[in-house]
Amino acid sequence: MRKGFQLTTVNAPVDEIWNTIRNFHGMSWTAGVTTKCVPARDVDPHTAGAKRVLNDAFQEILHELKAADHSIRYSVDGGPSPLNEVDGFIGLLRVSPNTDTDTSCVEWFSSWNGKDQETSEFCNPIYAAFLAELKSKAE
Repeated sequence: MRKGFQLTTVNAPVDEIWNTIRNFHGMSWTAGVTTKCVPARDVDPHTAGAKRVLNDAFQEILHELKAADHSIRYSVDGGPSPLNEVDGFIGLLRVSPNTDTDTSCVEWFSSWNGKDQETSEFCNPIYAAFLAELKSKAE
């Protein structure tokens, strides 16, 4: 299993960040990167089974949204190369409080089976850009 990871600290409380990211169909916080987010199933965006299509290319399904843990786990079930050449792509977005300050640690993990280097090189800049957009909007 291959893995990816991105991290940022945002100068905003956890609840503020969580309220921004928790809607699986609401990607406006990534507007500088995501040009289009379309719900692909008539399922509540906070419920497992919700599906979205990003930029007419990435098909993602929500597997778990845990409000208590401020985390979202989803799969990427289709996308451009190299994503269409890997199996079992799972993403996990999690927000945690920095205990000494009123800031948040936002982590984005991913794992998959298949092309390691190419998938990392493709995904890591996207996740870094998403986190930069979140940080810019929240601060």
